[in-house]
Amino acid sequence: MDRSVRLKTVIGGFTVLGVLLGMSVSKEAPANFVFGDSLVDAGNNNYLLSLSKANFFPRSIDFGIPTGRFTNGKTIVDIIGQELDMGYTPPYLAATASGPVVLRGVNYASGGAGILNGTGKIFGGRINFDARMDNFAHTRNDIISNIGSLAALNLFKRAIVSALNGTNYDDWKESLNMYLTISEKDLALREPKPMDLSSESSASEIAFHK
Repeated sequence: MDRSVRLKTVIGGFTVLGVLLGMSVSKEAPANFVFGDSLVDAGNNNYLLSLSKANFFPRSIDFGIPTGRFTNGKTIVDIIGQELDMGYTPPYLAATASGPVVLRGVNYASGGAGILNGTGKIFGGRINFDARMDNFAHTRNDIISNIGSLAALNLFKRAIVSALNGTNYDDWKESLNMYLTISEKDLALREPKPMDLSSESSASEIAFHK
C-alpha cells in the first residue's frame, strides 16, 4: 500500500504536486518550487531591509560562506533537490534566478513570513504570502515565454511544490527578543567602570558619580 502523501495545489491555473513529510518522490520531477519561511529560506531575506536575516556565521557554516539559510547547512529542500539531481533551488530575489535556471525551480521562501500577510511584521522586511504568489506568477510567465505554453504546462504538472510555513514562528520571535535583551545587557557590561573618587578627583568626575 502506498503510504506517500500528496498535496495538490492550484497556483495560477496550474495543478502541481506538493511534497509533505513521508512522501516518496519520483526522480522524474523536473523542478522544485519552494514556499515557506526561515525553515527553507535560501537567501531571499539577504536582499531585504529586515531583522530576520541569516547572512552571517555561524549560519551556513557548512557552506564556508554565509548564504542566508537559517541553519548551519542544508535545508530539507536542499536535500530533496540533491536527491532528485536538481541541485540547489536559487532564491527568487537573487540574480542567479533567471534564464534556464528557473526550469529547475525557484525558492520563494522568506524568513519571518507566514500564511497571513501581516505575519512577521515585527522583523520589518519579509516577502508576505501574496507577494510570494505574485513572484511565482512572474516565474510562470517567464517559463511560458521561454519554452511555450504546452511545455510549461507539462513541467508544472510534474513539478514539486515544497511548502513549509509557520511552524517555528513563536520560537524564532522568542529567540530574537532574547537576543536583543542579551545585546542590551552586554552593551551595559562593556561600559567602563568609573574610577573611585579621591581627593584628586576632578569636578567632572565628581559630577559623573552624582
